[in-house]
Amino acid sequence: MFAEITASISPEYKAWDFSKRRSFNELRPGIAYAMLDGGEIWGSAFWEMRELLGKAVTDKLLFDAWFRFRSNVDKDATGAAFVRQIVELDRSKSNPAHTAQITGIFARRQLKITE
Repeated sequence: MFAEITASISPEYKAWDFSKRRSFNELRPGIAYAMLDGGEIWGSAFWEMRELLGKAVTDKLLFDAWFRFRSNVDKDATGAAFVRQIVELDRSKSNPAHTAQITGIFARRQLKITE
């Protein structure tokens, strides 16, 4: 199924472009599209975090968030819960001023992260 979908995808989706600021609203249904669209959308958000906060801070936050993350929410809210985990870790480890930068990255992509 994945091969069928990727064979029919236009060239703009064959390579991720982390300079794009695509919205989470652009995610299409299905696992193959979740990997294609989601990879670019999440990847560009994390890349923007690196640009704003620096490589060391961002990589540490993402690693720690993935390591600690346990989702107890429905699958549609998992992304927002993960971003909340990043914000909580940042507040506890470094600079609360990053909160506005981190939440802004995801707000611009229309991911509502408040509970």
